[in-house]
Amino acid sequence: MQPFFSGDIRKQRRINLGGASAVATHEDVIQNVRAIRNERLLQTRMKESAVKIQALWRGYEERKELREELRRIFDSNPTNIDAVRCLVMLKDDEARLAIWARWVVGTQSIDGYLKGLDYEGCTFLFCRLLHQLLTFVAQDPSTENAVVFLGLIDSILNSSLFDPKTLIQYLVSHGYYPLLKQATEKITPENKKTSASLPLITPLYLFPFKIVKDDPELYQTCFIQTFLHILVIPLLPYRLPVQSLAQLSASIPFYDIHLLSSSLNEFLELPLQDRLHLLSNLATFIPPRYKLLPLKSLATYLQILSKLMVDLPITAFEEPASPNARKQFSGQESDDSEDEDDAQQDAKSSLQSPVQKYSIDIDVKTRARICTLGSVKHVCSLISVIGNGETAKTELFVFLISLFAVWEPCRDDVLSALLASGGGLIRELYRNYVRSSPLGKLENDTMSFIDPESAATWPFLIILVDVYTYALRTMGDDEFFASRNQKFSTLANRNPLTVDEVIALSKQVLNIAFTLYWKDTFNTDQRVPNTTCTWESVRDKMTILLQAIHARDSRRPFTPPDHWLFTSQIDMTMFVEAAILKDESLVDTKERVRGRSKGYLAKISPHLGILSNIPFAIPFKRRVEILHRLMRKDTPDFFNQDQIHITVRRGQVARDGFDQLYDSDLRQRIRVSFIDRFGDREAGIDGGGLFKEFFTSLCKELYPNPHSYAKESSSLRWYRFIGRLLGKAIFEGILVDAAFAGFFLAKWLDRQSFLDDLASLDEELYNGLIFLKNYDGNLQDLSLTFAVTEEEFGVTMTIDLIPDGSNIPVTQENRLQYIYFVCYHHLVQRIRKQSDAFFKGLSEIIDSNWLRMFNQQELQILIGGVDTLIDLDDLRENTNYGGSLKEDSPYVEKFWKVVETFNHEQRKALLRFATSCSRPPLLGFKELNPKFCINGTENSQDRLPSASTCFNILKLPIYDNEELLRKKLLQAITSGAGFDLS
Repeated sequence: MQPFFSGDIRKQRRINLGGASAVATHEDVIQNVRAIRNERLLQTRMKESAVKIQALWRGYEERKELREELRRIFDSNPTNIDAVRCLVMLKDDEARLAIWARWVVGTQSIDGYLKGLDYEGCTFLFCRLLHQLLTFVAQDPSTENAVVFLGLIDSILNSSLFDPKTLIQYLVSHGYYPLLKQATEKITPENKKTSASLPLITPLYLFPFKIVKDDPELYQTCFIQTFLHILVIPLLPYRLPVQSLAQLSASIPFYDIHLLSSSLNEFLELPLQDRLHLLSNLATFIPPRYKLLPLKSLATYLQILSKLMVDLPITAFEEPASPNARKQFSGQESDDSEDEDDAQQDAKSSLQSPVQKYSIDIDVKTRARICTLGSVKHVCSLISVIGNGETAKTELFVFLISLFAVWEPCRDDVLSALLASGGGLIRELYRNYVRSSPLGKLENDTMSFIDPESAATWPFLIILVDVYTYALRTMGDDEFFASRNQKFSTLANRNPLTVDEVIALSKQVLNIAFTLYWKDTFNTDQRVPNTTCTWESVRDKMTILLQAIHARDSRRPFTPPDHWLFTSQIDMTMFVEAAILKDESLVDTKERVRGRSKGYLAKISPHLGILSNIPFAIPFKRRVEILHRLMRKDTPDFFNQDQIHITVRRGQVARDGFDQLYDSDLRQRIRVSFIDRFGDREAGIDGGGLFKEFFTSLCKELYPNPHSYAKESSSLRWYRFIGRLLGKAIFEGILVDAAFAGFFLAKWLDRQSFLDDLASLDEELYNGLIFLKNYDGNLQDLSLTFAVTEEEFGVTMTIDLIPDGSNIPVTQENRLQYIYFVCYHHLVQRIRKQSDAFFKGLSEIIDSNWLRMFNQQELQILIGGVDTLIDLDDLRENTNYGGSLKEDSPYVEKFWKVVETFNHEQRKALLRFATSCSRPPLLGFKELNPKFCINGTENSQDRLPSASTCFNILKLPIYDNEELLRKKLLQAITSGAGFDLS
């Protein structure tokens, strides 16, 4: 034990009162060493920097002294060869260079000057001198010195004492063509007549071609440089004097343009403005020489044009539109009606996805020159020159594809001209190139898409799709099926393909389009082999063609069973679930309205892309299943609302419904009471059936509407109102006896309208256009112009179909365009306001994208059911019984025995009597909600059967025999009375 232990086991703190220790720590030593080392490095750097600065200064002073010495040497004797060396070494002394140049040019030729001197070995010296002279010219070609320098350049290049090839080789490798471009661009077109330099610059463009012909590599380099630097000069034909322009045009060896085939990608790297000016200049110089060009040169020329148009914005060559024109283009039309404007704006935003279009800022003359490339005259001249040249023909089609992509207005003109002489081009494209190609022959065969052998077919297939789609616009059904009907087989404008060929082509195109939608291995922004098209644009072209062919097949079936379906490649159950799941993920209302175009849906989901663009690849019943499930998903939020009670008079259903419901929220449940013609309220409590009767009566009262001209604000409210009501009927699954015209259903689906759609609107006009299309006489005898005459409210007016159309006659060459524009006017423009108002109302109730899963015929089935024989076995299997009746009651057997004796119309009348719709549900009577019910009432021989359509109930008195049952039942279902029938 320690004697001083206090019991505290903690260590005692030591307190040192001696102050801080003077001994340096380890860290202090390291920091001191580091500081000394940094100081030493700083001193070293400062010393090195001082040496460099001194060296730079000494160099500057020495160069300054050298330049002064060179100037003294030159000034002492500016005529000897040493003076030339001094000028080259001085580089930037333009004044002394001008003195020497003036002396040489003014006193003697360059040859005379050199012969009196020791010029041996001076070739390189004069190469540098030429470059120096050209540099000063490029800086300011408007000076007097520039004219002197240009004269001296010409003298040196043409001197017999130098090898001109050596001089050109040096100059080309040191920016010869860019300097010439710079010099030319400094002289504005307004000064071309007064400029003394321009006539001297132009020969310099051409000089290399005369000198380097025996050197293929240098010749090719000069040719490429001419295209990349000289022919990109803005307004080149307008910058040069007439004599210089003629010299340039005649001397550039365009027949050797095939030498550019190995350098095509360089044209893609040109700035946008340079590409446009090159297009303009090529359109000026080369077309007059088409007949002189070898086919290989013509093919390369077309390749260059296609490359230059890659990635140009759509409508790049169109004239900048006025604000009002842009408004009209986008589907908006100036009007004081707020309702009308809203209808158009909302319908367009929900039903379409407009492409962003803008024009490039280029001068009028350049734009006009470029536009000649898309003229019918230009394309026809190319076709006539190319003839049967396979390579050139391929490049022609690639050029047309590129042209259509960036300049839509020329597309219809060119396609119309291609079809003016008949369908020979379509037959040639399909039978010679597409039919034998493996493209699209096998389902999910993606390797053939990029295989070099089959990829060569892409240009032919794409242009075939374009041309045939355009042909279908103005092809009636009789012409389409002419190969199967001897009566129409001699039509001049018959379908260029047989029906069997159309079947094969549609399957080929369908396989490709489906793969492009379904497979995510294809980046839609990548280019299709051998073309300038993207995969997305090709897919869109094919989609339009498939929709057009499928529409024909829907009206008059001609394809084999399951021709359009891909059930073997897809698990349909998984497809349905995935499509619904993806649609549900788009919960943002704004996203649904603004973003859900068909192209947008294709990008975010292959399932939604297929359903919106080529829905016929999926069985109809599967699509109906998707629609019903999507609507059921929305049902809870859609119907948990208050009720609206309305009273309508028989014969005034439309007016009363409009007055009471226009400002109402139609998402609420609607209860309807009818007033008969005597002013009494009809019996019946609306459980849904009276609303069905109300809507059916409203449709009968409004359709067909004789006032299609109605455009005032109040009329447009009617169309919007009807659209809302019909949307509600579809959402609730109410089948209505309303048949819509095919062209109008096509507008619902945002599908393109064709000539055959016109028959459902105006059959007389349709027949007249068919007559015009097949007219063999002189069309000018008909005195038709691109204008139509219409009468509205007693006022006759002439409407131009195209700008100044009333002064443009219809000819053999443009009659297809005329037919198309007439169809477009009647099917689109004339009813734009009414249809947009209708679609606005429709889209307020049901998502328009859901309806795009169907074609016109299928949509009509969704609205009104299947117009087919009523399956009594299916109806009986899905029938409930009430009152005194049971399923095994003898009276029930008697009832079905009587119904079996009914003909088709009587069965439809029975169905309409009990359910308010004469057609069975799309997926059978199991879809009828509530199910059909037969309710036995009292034993009365006098009363007629009655119905409660709101619950789909047939109230059937008990009659003594079958004959009386049949008589009373027929009397009830054919009387056309209201709900107080009994």
